[in-house]
Amino acid sequence: MLQALLAQNPRDADARTLMDQLDRDPKVMLGAQSKPYKVRPGETMSMLAGRFLGDSLLFYALTRYNGMEAPT
Repeated sequence: MLQALLAQNPRDADARTLMDQLDRDPKVMLGAQSKPYKVRPGETMSMLAGRFLGDSLLFYALTRYNGMEAPT
């Protein structure tokens, strides 16, 4: 789906950001340093990515960084 979107619009920044998260090592993308954080009820990976990484679209990289299979 992302590949099709990028084929139609190669300059779509959001699609590129999401595709990059599938291809790259999350530790390389986000850096090796991390700190513990206890997720609170109602928080999403998108919310946490926005808060800690400054970009809510980095939710999948954050998910992979933490060894999770899905951002739920």
